[in-house]
Amino acid sequence: MLKTYTFSITLDELEARRAAEVLHESGLTAEGVIRLLLERTAREGALPIRKTRSRVQRQPAAAIPGLFVQGDLFSSLPPAGEAESFPEAARIPRLSLVTLASLQDAQAILRWRARERGSGDGGLLSRSPAGTLELLETKQFRIDKTRIASAPERPAIIAALEAVFTDLTEGRTPPGARPAGSGSAQYLPIHPAGMPEDALAVVYEAGDAEICLARYGSPSDILAEPPKD
Repeated sequence: MLKTYTFSITLDELEARRAAEVLHESGLTAEGVIRLLLERTAREGALPIRKTRSRVQRQPAAAIPGLFVQGDLFSSLPPAGEAESFPEAARIPRLSLVTLASLQDAQAILRWRARERGSGDGGLLSRSPAGTLELLETKQFRIDKTRIASAPERPAIIAALEAVFTDLTEGRTPPGARPAGSGSAQYLPIHPAGMPEDALAVVYEAGDAEICLARYGSPSDILAEPPKD
């Protein structure tokens, strides 16, 4: 007698797409993989899940075409010996390591989506209304955003972010945005009503059809060298 079991796995949108892509390239389906695992477990007993060391020499991630360009992330540093000659207002903001990692994720997301659209499978991607850009978030941005829930200035912060997001989705560059690298990344101070200037900021990466939000928070969290009072 055969019994039917139902399995449920929870993944975020990006993880699910990546998993589906890997399985498709291998000619597999999620259902097929689960069945293979269960059949082998039934035959051989418990299977330890562990990472195996690949014998194939992998190309460094920074050099894989279509992901991010490592130079984009670190070009915000002024030339050696010239830091003092740069006027403060003209300097490209130096991002913290956490922000650089999140920006790297944002660049990878946008390049992956651009490849999907170019491959003819772009119909799987969600579509924004005509004339607007889609707004995406990195995992780090979602973590940063949880601070809003407990902030006393929550209504003002949300109103300021909504104004910024409206500009971004309508293809405009919000006032005050400054380049944060040699690519299309931007550092943008936001000004919630009743809060000090430069209290909060957003870092984002602009793509052809989307804007990927990389980080949100105070300049001291986002930047390696926050603006001086």
